[in-house]
Amino acid sequence: MMLNNSNENGTFIDNGDNASVGTILYVIVQVLLFGLGLILQLKIIVVARKEKDTTWQIYICHSIVLTIYYSFTILFAALMNFAPLTSMYTGSWLCYVGLFVQAYCYYAITNHTLLVAVMKFMFIVHREKVTAFGKEKVKLIFLRINLCFPLFWTTLVILSSENSIISSVNTCFQQLAVPTNTTSCGTIKTIFCEFGHQAIVGEHAYILYIIKRCGCIFLEIAGVGMSSNLPEAFFYHKLFRKMRT
Repeated sequence: MMLNNSNENGTFIDNGDNASVGTILYVIVQVLLFGLGLILQLKIIVVARKEKDTTWQIYICHSIVLTIYYSFTILFAALMNFAPLTSMYTGSWLCYVGLFVQAYCYYAITNHTLLVAVMKFMFIVHREKVTAFGKEKVKLIFLRINLCFPLFWTTLVILSSENSIISSVNTCFQQLAVPTNTTSCGTIKTIFCEFGHQAIVGEHAYILYIIKRCGCIFLEIAGVGMSSNLPEAFFYHKLFRKMRT
């Protein structure tokens, strides 16, 4: 608890309590918004199951992932805010679970629009090939991609990242203070990678360092490309061009 003692009026200002109240109110607002979002996602699932259009399975998975992501994020962030020392008793597995669930759901959500664009492109522009191969088979392939593609990104994040962009996960790992076999000096931090001079012990550690640096570079470049929505624009351009002819 942080106390600010004023010598002029003899009053004490408890900044810690004010911060706690603000955090509680923030969590309450998140829970209320989550409840509203949950109602909307349930309606989307009902409509998607009823109509069963080309991308209905993808939309249902998207609604489920959104629900898992926000429910877990709210609970995990609240735990790290009110009981940040929990990881000291549970071990690092709690931090890795928090990182995996949030990273997987995040990449599943961000890649949703691209996957829908590619799927519509295939079913409209290459309709004859899709029909010959089998529409249900193509739908199943896209459903598996929808589940496995975020797993690929999440694995890269866990294996190659030095820092997490998720504040609650950083709080969890910081309580463990796990020592590493490298020491840094003059490092430059980007989103979640560190580049600089490293004092690395052992040949295997150096190889791991190179692999992690390459993974970080790939993730950051690919992340910029994915977040720019340029891939979606490309496929929709081809799609609209086909529909106009």
